[in-house]
Amino acid sequence: PEYIQSHPLVNKHYVYSPSYMGILRALHKLKLSDGIKTVCNKLLESTTSDEKTALGRVLSKISSYELTDEHRKFLQLMPLFQTIDKSGEKQSHFTSCTDVDTAGPLEVLPVHVSKPLLDISSQASSSLATLLGVRQLSMTALLTTIVFQDIESAYYELADVQTVMLYVLRHYHSFVELDSSIKDTLKGLPFLPKKDMLVTADRFYDPDHELLQKLFLGEESFPTGAYAEPSLIAILREIGLRSVTDVEPEDIEETAYVIQDMLLGNDMPLDKIVTKSSAMMIYLQKNESKLTEECQGQPLYKSIRGIKWMRCLGQKPSIYPEALSWYQAEDLFDKPCNGTSKQYGNIIGSVKAVVAA
Repeated sequence: PEYIQSHPLVNKHYVYSPSYMGILRALHKLKLSDGIKTVCNKLLESTTSDEKTALGRVLSKISSYELTDEHRKFLQLMPLFQTIDKSGEKQSHFTSCTDVDTAGPLEVLPVHVSKPLLDISSQASSSLATLLGVRQLSMTALLTTIVFQDIESAYYELADVQTVMLYVLRHYHSFVELDSSIKDTLKGLPFLPKKDMLVTADRFYDPDHELLQKLFLGEESFPTGAYAEPSLIAILREIGLRSVTDVEPEDIEETAYVIQDMLLGNDMPLDKIVTKSSAMMIYLQKNESKLTEECQGQPLYKSIRGIKWMRCLGQKPSIYPEALSWYQAEDLFDKPCNGTSKQYGNIIGSVKAVVAA
């Protein structure tokens, strides 16, 4: 009754009112008599999920000025929070903010994370987390402190990496506005599939450049699958896709070997091999200095002179002397060291293959 409910002998020692402070005092008195471990175990084992949620909802109404340090430490030890499902590789369960001290963002990530996180998506759990000083991660903080590190440590399956990275790239601009460091983080993050591994964006070339498309035809040099969407290519270009000026000598050498392998394998139409070979010649004509750059410990021109990638003239040119026989190569391609320049074709064309360009 009202006339005794505020009497200190009643609400401090004998009967606690059914208010949020009364419930807190009653629980705290149980803790003093039975011990914190017993109280927490009883709460975990003897109450339903709905009852635990209801208790947390009531206690979330406490104001910070009403909470003593002793009561705060007590509440921090109680299993009043649920974890985000599958975070820390476990199903959602009740725990304390002492055991799990970090809450996830309100927005749901499309993959699970390696570290357990508290779910404070409800108003009550959010208020209680604020009251007890729980650190809540923003989505950008979750990505940079946990998810990206999990990707680097090969925690995720390839399908999960693609799921989360497509989500990140599609929200790239909003994330960068919130945290500009994400751009630099993505530059060094290996998340794009190439052969049987994940590599950084700067290991691929920009597919929007026509010469590069022809040069690296049949090679895994461009983003594929869902990453090949034009909107995502624009973002990948921003975080590291190589342009025509960034071609490495080793990639030129690899292209020469690919052409040679295509000729031996007979699994690529000849017109596509011709396109690839011509693109390589065009690129080298436009970037002649590339030939003197180091490749595998020697200049690039020495690395590719013995590889069968050069397209030869299939028919003698009009200026070729009628009286001389024409050297007919076994096929349309040969090694540069076995050929001669077009300008000398009318002299040496009877004994050597002539370069088509």
